[in-house]
Amino acid sequence: MSFEAMRWASQKTTGGSTNKLVLLLLANYADQDFKCFPSIGKLAEMTESSESTVRRALRDLQKHGFIEIRERFEAFGDKQRQTSNIYILKTDGFQYDTHPPSKTDTPPLSKPTGHITNHNNQSIYTSEFLAFWDAYPSRPNASKKDSFKKWQIAIRQTAPQEIIKAAGKYALSVRNTDPQYIAHATTWLNQERYIDIMNEPTPKANLNRIVG
Repeated sequence: MSFEAMRWASQKTTGGSTNKLVLLLLANYADQDFKCFPSIGKLAEMTESSESTVRRALRDLQKHGFIEIRERFEAFGDKQRQTSNIYILKTDGFQYDTHPPSKTDTPPLSKPTGHITNHNNQSIYTSEFLAFWDAYPSRPNASKKDSFKKWQIAIRQTAPQEIIKAAGKYALSVRNTDPQYIAHATTWLNQERYIDIMNEPTPKANLNRIVG
């Protein structure tokens, strides 16, 4: 999973809930080059939608410039057969720090740094925490500051990317749940609920190789 891809996808307005969910899933599968190739069947399973609905969402995302779709083939005897499509996230120009510059701000760095800073150039939140915050389902009155404190404790024993991935899975599992029944990020981190999600069994079948 690419942290940058998840953060980029979470900030996009795609015009529909299915489109947004499919884009988040593609970001979850994306590698460091923002490419992935999950099957249509897998995307339909994860979104609890029909394959035709997923195909329509993918076409819409491509039409509006969020992704590029390329056909993929593999050798099969003397011939070639089509496998799942390659999806490329169009993240050109994306940076971690989206704070709008003012006349008093110093010029931004050409590359994103590992931390977000305030006007005194003091570190506030790490980019990894922001990726987690964007992946985690939103809750009214959620405390970002308190969540960051719990995050700093959690990453002492668990890799940040694993927690972020678990947050994304949790968000998918509660997407139709009333927000009042969704755990605050501070509680979720403090109770180490991400460990239960990380320990969930993974299907053995390589569904990426199924025709998309």
